[in-house]
Amino acid sequence: MNKLNFYDNLDLKYPEIAICLENTVTNIGKFFIPILTPTLSKKEPYYKQDMEFNVRNVVNSQELRIFPTFTSNYIELPLPKGYESANKDDKFIVIFIGGDINKPVLIGGY
Repeated sequence: MNKLNFYDNLDLKYPEIAICLENTVTNIGKFFIPILTPTLSKKEPYYKQDMEFNVRNVVNSQELRIFPTFTSNYIELPLPKGYESANKDDKFIVIFIGGDINKPVLIGGY
């Protein structure tokens, strides 16, 4: 299949909603996608580091590679063509290329 034809033949059966969390004047916005993180708050964007783990009480003869984790309620995505900015609470349609949740793309607003 020709790479140029891939995007012409997309199956868009499962569109989802992406909600802009803050005003932006660039073509990149912070979006909350309820289907991915339904239990997180969508009031304000946040990116927090969780507590570091204490491994002193773990019995293991090998070195553990445990690092702090981060929790966020948004993903930064480029706005669709034709949009130069977005306002807080603007809603967009997002699809996941090939059904892969690691490949979100905004295709339009409503």
